[in-house]
Amino acid sequence: MPAAVCLLVAVSGCGSARVLTYNADTGTGVVAIPANYNFWPLKYRDDAEKLIAQKCPNGYDIVEEREVVVGQRATTSASTETQQPTSTRRGPLERTNSSSVTTVSDETEYRITFRARAVPKPAPAVITTPPIAPASAPPPGLPPRPLPIDH
Repeated sequence: MPAAVCLLVAVSGCGSARVLTYNADTGTGVVAIPANYNFWPLKYRDDAEKLIAQKCPNGYDIVEEREVVVGQRATTSASTETQQPTSTRRGPLERTNSSSVTTVSDETEYRITFRARAVPKPAPAVITTPPIAPASAPPPGLPPRPLPIDH
């Protein structure tokens, strides 16, 4: 069991999500992960989406996703072959042949470009006032205003 724990620690330490760029003015950015992989124990995609959500609390849209070459790795394998002389032959006791092969491969990472969703602006406050009733005209035959009565 300790070997499995060591393997898990070694594998999970290979990389994680990181923000490459973020422009707060435009709300755009790029997050990089080692691979577009999302299975235990390497939940790279979940890690990337958590970082994006931290930058974009009002939501976001994925603009582009792609694998990008970030370097190259050279691997060399060597082999050595030793030949023993036959018993009837005189000379060196052994002969060694060596060969090596170098393989070069691209190192890649997966990049996610995102854009924050715009914060919805609150609707302007609308103040409504009740309509003012038009002044009613007095019924026909009455004066427009009361007149004092003299006694």
